[in-house]
Amino acid sequence: MKNEFEPTFFINGHGLIVSYTSNDNDIEYSTMKEGLKIYSEGIFKPYPKLGFLFTGQGPDLLHRRFRDDFGQLYNNFESYRGIFSIAKIFLNIDFADLIKKQDESLRDPELAQPALVLISIANLTEYFSKNPELMEHPPALLTGHSLGELTALIVAGVVSFEDGLKIARLRGEIMKAGSGGMMAIPSLDEDVLREVQALFDLDLAVINGPGQVVLSGRGPDIEPAIKFLSEKGITPTVLPITIAAHSKIMEEPQKKFAQALEFFQFNDPKIPIVSVFGPQLRNNGKEIRNAFIQQLTHLLNFPEMIAQAKIAGVDHFIEFGAAPILSGLVKTVDPSLKIISIHNASAMERKFDDFYQDSSASILI
Repeated sequence: MKNEFEPTFFINGHGLIVSYTSNDNDIEYSTMKEGLKIYSEGIFKPYPKLGFLFTGQGPDLLHRRFRDDFGQLYNNFESYRGIFSIAKIFLNIDFADLIKKQDESLRDPELAQPALVLISIANLTEYFSKNPELMEHPPALLTGHSLGELTALIVAGVVSFEDGLKIARLRGEIMKAGSGGMMAIPSLDEDVLREVQALFDLDLAVINGPGQVVLSGRGPDIEPAIKFLSEKGITPTVLPITIAAHSKIMEEPQKKFAQALEFFQFNDPKIPIVSVFGPQLRNNGKEIRNAFIQQLTHLLNFPEMIAQAKIAGVDHFIEFGAAPILSGLVKTVDPSLKIISIHNASAMERKFDDFYQDSSASILI
C-alpha cells in the first residue's frame, strides 16, 4: 500500500540525499542503513562563496521559538516528515510527537540536542528538494555554533546521520554532569570582564559578536555575579539552561565524551569544516573529532569562525536551524555579509538563485 513516506533525492547521480520507502508503517531506509547521505562521493563543483551555518542549543528554542513553525513544516512537507520517521527508527523516540506536544522532556539536553540536530537536517533536506542545484553544487564550507558543529559533520559525511543523532544524544546526556549556569551580557570592558571572572570563578564561554558575550560557571556563582554586574549598571540575561558549556566545569564530562566517541567512525569531510575549537578550516577526520571534543571546555568565538570563512572566500551564508539565531549574529559581525535563515515554511519558498548571485564565480570550476 502506498503512503506518504516515499521521497528519493539524488545529488547529480553521485550521492544519495534521502532514500527510503514505506510499506504501511515499516520504513526501509537506504541500502547503506544510514538513512541520510549528503555529498557522499565528493564529486562536485562547489559554490565558492557559499557557506552553511547550523544553529546550536539555544535557550528554549524548542518551546518558545519553534512551536509555531513546526506544525506547518511537518504537515506541509513530505521529506520533512520522512526525516523524522527515520530518526524514530534510529533512536526509538518520536521527536515529532514531543515537539507537537511541547513536552517538558525536551528541556533535557539528552533529548534537546538530537532534536535540534534533526530539525536542522530536516530543514536542509526540504530546502534541497526545492532547490536541486544545491544537490549538484554544495557550499565551499560548513560550520556550526556549538552543537551545530555536529550537524555540519553529518552533512559533510564525517559521521553518518544515524551516528550523528546518537552522538547528539550522548553529548547531551554526558554534558548534564557539567551542571551549572550561563549568562549573556553586553560586551564588557576587558578589566570588568576579568574582574567578574576572577571574583566568581566564571569562564568566558562564548563570544557571539561585538554586542554579546556569555559566561559559564557553577549555579551558585551566577546569582552573585549578576548582582555585581547590576551594581555597575550592566544587565545580564540568565540563560534557561542547566549546563555550563564551554567551561572548565566540563572537564570530566569531556573525558567521558572522548571515550564515547572512540566507538564512532569519523571520516575525512567531503566539504571542509570550520571548527569551533581553535577556529580553522579542517579536512581531517581525526582532527575534527578532537576539535569537537575540545569545544566542550573551550571558548566559542563566533566572530573568529566567520573570519575564517571569509578568509576562505565565503561571503554568502545559509543558516539551517529552529530559529534565525545566527543570521542576526552574522550581521553584527560583518553587515556586508549576505545570509538567509531556513527555519520555517515561508523561508522554504526563498529561491536559492535569487539569494546567491555572483556572476564572476557562481560555481568553482
